[in-house]
Amino acid sequence: MPKKKKVTRKVKRPIIKLMCEECKQSYYSSRKNPTNTPDRLVIKKFCRHCRKHTIHKETK
Repeated sequence: MPKKKKVTRKVKRPIIKLMCEECKQSYYSSRKNPTNTPDRLVIKKFCRHCRKHTIHKETK
């Protein structure tokens, strides 16, 4: 019986964390393609700690 080969996946879309600009808490994580978006991601999302929509920026 032949052995199964493990499939190795290249990390093309690394996981990033998103941090709130007002309270500096990080609740969200996402994936991004660094070739398409080399700059840091900026998204407006709901912050549970502030209890309102705020700007979330990418951290490493």
